[in-house]
Amino acid sequence: MNIDKIILHAGTPKTGTTSLQMTLEEHRSILSRQGVFYPATHPVDAKTAAHFGEMKPKHQWLVQSLVAEDMSSFWQNIENVISQASQFAPIVVLSTEGLFHHWWDFSNSGRAALADFVHAFHVELWVWLREPVAFFTSSYVQMLKNPPGLVHCYGRDWPPERLLDEPWFAKHLDYVGFLDDVKELFGSERIRAFTYTGSTVHDFFEAIGLAELGLPERRDYPTLGTVGVKLLRLLNRQALSMKEKAAALDAITQVDAALGPQSAPFQLNPDVRARVRALCAPGLKRLRDEYGIDLETPGYDEVGD
Repeated sequence: MNIDKIILHAGTPKTGTTSLQMTLEEHRSILSRQGVFYPATHPVDAKTAAHFGEMKPKHQWLVQSLVAEDMSSFWQNIENVISQASQFAPIVVLSTEGLFHHWWDFSNSGRAALADFVHAFHVELWVWLREPVAFFTSSYVQMLKNPPGLVHCYGRDWPPERLLDEPWFAKHLDYVGFLDDVKELFGSERIRAFTYTGSTVHDFFEAIGLAELGLPERRDYPTLGTVGVKLLRLLNRQALSMKEKAAALDAITQVDAALGPQSAPFQLNPDVRARVRALCAPGLKRLRDEYGIDLETPGYDEVGD
């Protein structure tokens, strides 16, 4: 069986990515019969999980390989995927939000390998974009949750404005810059950008032509509320091992969930919201004019995870 298309689902983070990955994982057999193959995801060790994300059903080996200088593991994994896909379905889906989150961390060798991969197969990159204030808010909480490691801003007791001052993170608010980079490597005809409105699973399967399956949206990963964020910042002042922080984070998550509405949704103060909007304004205009993506519609910044 020939492979017609390989879809790289790049997230972004906090746009229903985990919900889609869980759906693709749980319905792998059904999807294969419909012509869509979601390869098995590889388990990762604790150190890798801390650096590159939690152990969820995503193809994190893509990020690990593209950040590294040695491309042998990248091509080995690609060969395995192609070999498996040829037995199952003509459309392959590989998913990890790290394709966006660590795009700027890829090595020169990684970028060259990705370019070769794109030219060897019909590869498309699909990405969901979220209203910037909502994206920044959720990403700030995630930066607090991550253990210190690969990225300087992980696991710090920082207020939101401090994260906004961090150059590495500020790049992630430049959606158009990311799409421009992808366009240069993939070609404009192989990029699909979607607006996140809380229905990523439905939107994905509609775009791939399988909306009739009616697969449900999942809501398993809500962002911590105000109490949880306060506790998390206190936690980040301690010198903890990854194991200790993981255990403490689990306890904080349970406490925050148990409080329900008493832990109000975490929100940025007006000054930080204004800074985010001002920083993103030129890019949002280009998104609307060049890509037909409107992230300035009132209410998008209130959409939950």
